[in-house]
Amino acid sequence: MGKGIVERIHGLGDVNWPGRTIAINSDGSINVSAVAPLGGTATDKSFDPDGSSHVVIAANAARLNYLIFCPKATALNPNGDSLFINFGATAAVDGTSFEVVPGAYFPPPNLPLWLGDISAIGNATITKVAAKEFTA
Repeated sequence: MGKGIVERIHGLGDVNWPGRTIAINSDGSINVSAVAPLGGTATDKSFDPDGSSHVVIAANAARLNYLIFCPKATALNPNGDSLFINFGATAAVDGTSFEVVPGAYFPPPNLPLWLGDISAIGNATITKVAAKEFTA
């Protein structure tokens, strides 16, 4: 790693990146260690939007991660409609929820892990939204 990277992250302490932990020592040296992959379960949480908000992934203290995919403008999403996601509250198409555009995944990288309810709303013309919850 170049010196510039060390200077930018020196004050952060240990930094976790997929597959490794980067520890920055007080003298500025760097230790990189591999992290063993986690085992666990991927539970299907796919759903068919109907135009109203629903909890699509219920609160779960054992959650390691989750993934929601809004289908591209294909037979699964003929109008190319977006999906809207909210945390711990009703999802709505009013600026209070996060928009997931067709062909995009949610959550984006580096979003803190949310263990509470995850709600979604989408137009009924979207015939299937792929969703998975990963637990230990």
